[in-house]
Amino acid sequence: MFLEREDNPEIFVIDISVKQEPIRLTDNESIEHSPIWKENKIIFISNSDGDSDIYSMTPSDGSNQKD
Repeated sequence: MFLEREDNPEIFVIDISVKQEPIRLTDNESIEHSPIWKENKIIFISNSDGDSDIYSMTPSDGSNQKD
């Protein structure tokens, strides 16, 4: 898991055991940061609703994003 650190940080995952392109888990105008892997979720901070909140999502494809 890693963050793209440009104008708008986004969260990606990559399976290092196989050759593959990174999978982008977030793709929006919000700022996401501080991702951690916990059990079967990725927990991160986002300002997607205007203020910073803690969110979780499915690590395989970024689905089920919720705070």
